[in-house]
Amino acid sequence: MSNEENVFARFYDRVIKTDKVQENDMPVFEERVYVEIRIKDDNDVVNRLAEEADKVRFADAYARYQNAKEKKQDGTPLNQFSFLTAIQLESCKFRGVETVEALADLSDEQANALGLIDERLAAKTFLDNAKSFSEKENKFKGEIEELKAENEKLKSEIEALKSAKGAEKASNK
Repeated sequence: MSNEENVFARFYDRVIKTDKVQENDMPVFEERVYVEIRIKDDNDVVNRLAEEADKVRFADAYARYQNAKEKKQDGTPLNQFSFLTAIQLESCKFRGVETVEALADLSDEQANALGLIDERLAAKTFLDNAKSFSEKENKFKGEIEELKAENEKLKSEIEALKSAKGAEKASNK
């Protein structure tokens, strides 16, 4: 039933502060489903708590929302990193791309079709830098372990020398 011409709807989750209060007098927050409704060539946007009538009226959009919720992408959420602007981040979410890995894995054709070419490049660069950092970190961890082992060996040798010197002093008396 969402075939209304020039009407676009998008369902999304929003965290809201409720009237409820916890035992420690802190407010209680809940996640609610909201709908954004836009009409072509109209600057007004309806943005409100979704009602059952909205879910029926915009069944296709609601089905996309539910599908996206069911198959949350594994990986690093885009909103945890600052390599995308707020506009780019919202554009990715709108297109169903929610993780750095999913964005980087888009093919050239997909990125072009979705208009996410710059965002994809930024994600690839970020992941390449993260991989390089991780490799360096692992190398340093290995070196640290080697140094710890060498340190323990030297401590043992020092203890052995102390014991030998103590035994030598005892036999000389």
